[in-house]
Amino acid sequence: MPICRGRQRSGGISGLLGARTDLWSIRSGTPLVSNLLTRFCSSCDAQRAGLVPTSPSANLGRQTRPPYDARAVANFFLDLADEERVQLTQMSLLKLIYFAHGWHLARCASPLVRQDFEAWPYGPVIKVVRDEFSEFGDTAISGRATRFDLIAGCRHVVRPELMEQDQAFVRTIFKAYHGYSAWQLSELTHEAGSPWDRLWNSESPVGRLALRLRNEDIRAHFVSISQRLRLS
Repeated sequence: MPICRGRQRSGGISGLLGARTDLWSIRSGTPLVSNLLTRFCSSCDAQRAGLVPTSPSANLGRQTRPPYDARAVANFFLDLADEERVQLTQMSLLKLIYFAHGWHLARCASPLVRQDFEAWPYGPVIKVVRDEFSEFGDTAISGRATRFDLIAGCRHVVRPELMEQDQAFVRTIFKAYHGYSAWQLSELTHEAGSPWDRLWNSESPVGRLALRLRNEDIRAHFVSISQRLRLS
């Protein structure tokens, strides 16, 4: 299938940043998350009220409103990783999107991405994002997510046209989490009582793969985390 715009390639990058300990238990991680939780309350209120302007960004062109295509958010995270010279695998990328989505639900009471998360063996997954980057396996991603253009008859890179406050929000998420390894991020999503845990480890006869995580359950979980960190 023809490609409208070739996949963007990143330059050679060293390894992932050093691993840290669990975010929920380390107090030094709290300031970043606290800033995340308080800084965006007013912008979320304005967003819900339709008061946030959607004037074009000098760098991104036309901006859209949330919920976004998860592939656009994925590409924005990958752009941030290139800026910081950090490698992201498909597992770490999917978990970053999940944490961004969860905190957005907790503080804005609205989803960041429009596609559903599913319970997979290593945590929450958005299938369309996983499919885009499956070729990379557990190695660093060096391309960008694409989608098919019915009019042009080819695929093109999904532009990360996030509103300015959402760009800042995602940047804050990236700063708070990008130092974790993919496996550590996966473990955070496996926390006892998490939406993933309640589905994956349930005694329901329904098969575990492709079980949809409900946004209301994700929101409740992240609200619970903020309460545990005394950030509500």
